[in-house]
Formats: sequence, structure tokens, C-alpha cells
Amino acid sequence: MDSSNKSLRQQQFIRYIVTGTVGTLIQYGIYYLLLNLMDARIAYTIATVFYILVTFLMTNYYTFKVKPTWSNSIGYLIQQGINYVMQISFLSLFLYIGIPKQLAPIPVYLIALPLNFFILRFIFKKRIR
Repeated sequence: MDSSNKSLRQQQFIRYIVTGTVGTLIQYGIYYLLLNLMDARIAYTIATVFYILVTFLMTNYYTFKVKPTWSNSIGYLIQQGINYVMQISFLSLFLYIGIPKQLAPIPVYLIALPLNFFILRFIFKKRIR
């Protein structure tokens, strides 16, 4: 791998961290606000919809600097669907073992965020400038 390609990947990873952090803060904020109104899993699902919308736009325009296409949109939605199943499963597990519902998403995020970068990079790889 030449140095310019390595530099591009490092920049993308840093932008991915920013995108993930913004999306996660929005997701957690919405989740937290909804916790007293409904079941934690339903609150998490609603918050995830907002997360997907925000991070889709940021992933395209900021992280990988590409315009959305049908191909990467479908790939992103499939990836986020897989990600959602993984996250809601971990959330349910953490709630089951007694982690308070206000804190249960935190270990979920710590597991999911690094895995998503590599999956998303593969999806957007063909369109990266």
C-alpha cells in the first residue's frame, strides 16, 4: 500500500470516528429521552432510525466524500439492518444480565462501532475518490 492510500484510509477512519460519534450521541440522546415512555428495545429501535438517517448522510458526504447512489444506499441499509440485529441482540443481553437500561447501550456501541467501519468501507470502496 503506498503512502497516499494509507493516508486516505487514516483520514477516512478519523472522519468515520467523527461520524460515528455524532450519530451515536444522537442515537443515545433519543434513546434516553424515550426510556421513560416505552420499553428500552422500542426506544432503541426508534433512536436507531434517526442514527441511520444521520450517519447515512454523513458517511456519504463527509466520511467517504461520495454522492449517494442506489448501490451504496442499498448496501448501507443492508449493513445497518445487520448492525441493528447485532445491536438489539447485545442490548437485550445486557438488559437481561442486569445492566441498567440507561447504561446498556454503551457496551453495545463499544462492540459495534469498530466493526461497522470495515463493513462500510467495503460497501463504499468502489465509489471513494
